[in-house]
Amino acid sequence: GFDPDRGVGAVVLTNSGHGTDDIGLHLINSALPLRKPPAERTEIELSADILETYVGDYQLAPNFVLTITVIDGALWGQATGQSNFQIYPESETEFFYKVVDAQITFEKDDSGNVTGLVLHQGGADMPAPNSTGTELPKQTSWIHEGVIRRGYSRSVDSAGSQMVSLWGHIRKSADELRRKRSM
Repeated sequence: GFDPDRGVGAVVLTNSGHGTDDIGLHLINSALPLRKPPAERTEIELSADILETYVGDYQLAPNFVLTITVIDGALWGQATGQSNFQIYPESETEFFYKVVDAQITFEKDDSGNVTGLVLHQGGADMPAPNSTGTELPKQTSWIHEGVIRRGYSRSVDSAGSQMVSLWGHIRKSADELRRKRSM
């Protein structure tokens, strides 16, 4: 963030999927609160048979699908236009990500068949039916297109963390500050 009236700015860089905006804003103005850290989660072991029941495609939105797979005995989730990340079990139907503060609850019918999931992220609960075997629309990365349209560069490091570089905005703010100081 940047406060042009006070000439104070902060840039917080991280290799974490957890947001850092609150840290930068708090450094500029201590009256702004820090967000509570994500809850500590405990991973349990589940059999390969249980994990296999969750494999499939779950449609969160018309062009946004979460594909669940099992790789080397672990559950993985890959959303449209995003990297594939491991999902860790904390119960037979509750899973969590370590790269971002998000959880998944798998839903089953009375016969034990997986009918869908709910993605819990950013305070929202997003249901997604199990759409495995149905014709899904062509997947596009609207997130990536939006980032490119706004002139930001997007990169993914080897750990899979995503970072949006806002150098253009930072440079513009710094130029404005220099102009004010030279007046």
